[in-house]
Amino acid sequence: MPLLRIPHPSRLALALILLVLTALVAVWLTLRHVEQPQRIRITSIADLQRTFETFDYSLASVRRDGRVPRLMVSDIPGFEEKNLDAAERKKAFFETVLPLVLMANERVGNDRQRLLNLDAGLRRGTPVGAVDRRWLAGLAARYRIKLPIEAEPDDMRKAIDALRRRVAPVPPSLALSQAAVESAYGTSRFSVEGNALFGQWTDAGGLKPERQRADKSGWSVADFASPLRSVEAYLRNLNTHGAYRAFRAARHRAENGGATPSGLTLAATLEGYSEKGPAYVEILRAIIRTNGLAALDHARLDAGARIRLIVP
Repeated sequence: MPLLRIPHPSRLALALILLVLTALVAVWLTLRHVEQPQRIRITSIADLQRTFETFDYSLASVRRDGRVPRLMVSDIPGFEEKNLDAAERKKAFFETVLPLVLMANERVGNDRQRLLNLDAGLRRGTPVGAVDRRWLAGLAARYRIKLPIEAEPDDMRKAIDALRRRVAPVPPSLALSQAAVESAYGTSRFSVEGNALFGQWTDAGGLKPERQRADKSGWSVADFASPLRSVEAYLRNLNTHGAYRAFRAARHRAENGGATPSGLTLAATLEGYSEKGPAYVEILRAIIRTNGLAALDHARLDAGARIRLIVP
């Protein structure tokens, strides 16, 4: 019976195999040493406050240096604790929600910067590649602007002009004041059970109010997997819904004038957010003034990694 002859691999093949194995080992070693996101268990507001102190974080420190650590709660903690006085509850609530607002704004800001870079390239006559076309069409869809992937440069510029009014951050002072009102400083049933900070309505699931408004029959308050998702949905609502065109126009005017949009000023455009109308605007402004929230419009996130605060 003849022996089966197995050809010896060439030196080139052996070198390629060795190169691939070396690369795989390098990737494995890198992944082993990637620092996992830090997780801290929070079982009470006292735990939350101690954690903030550990990171030298407070509203006073933010007013002083603008620095905010990337602290992200997994769920709304127990702001309804009976041993908390009103001042402690408000402070803990604002300190909890501020990093979430800044993280949501950061994502929007990154999209805005890429959008502006594309706009500048189009104005120089630079062709838009396939990757950027797909990204721009996806962004337009998220912000309810019609733009096919194969759009001509003129149509892309028009879409970008429309998107510049929508893809923009919301002043932290305004977001915090609305979250305070709509969630009763994190104590409402909707915030505790569904991480709902802004009282947004939905006809798909959600949490049913105990007393349903006649004009909201069949609707529920939207619930969210995390408070950050609630903040992101709030930004998307202000940035896309037809009821808030005046908000977007006022913000756009401020940006074009080189000013940082002010929560106190933009609050005037949100009469339609609540059935309270003009009184709602005054409530928001009072919260911003009384709690010194206007200074937080200049807050910025630390460059470090996110720290997840696990609320059981």
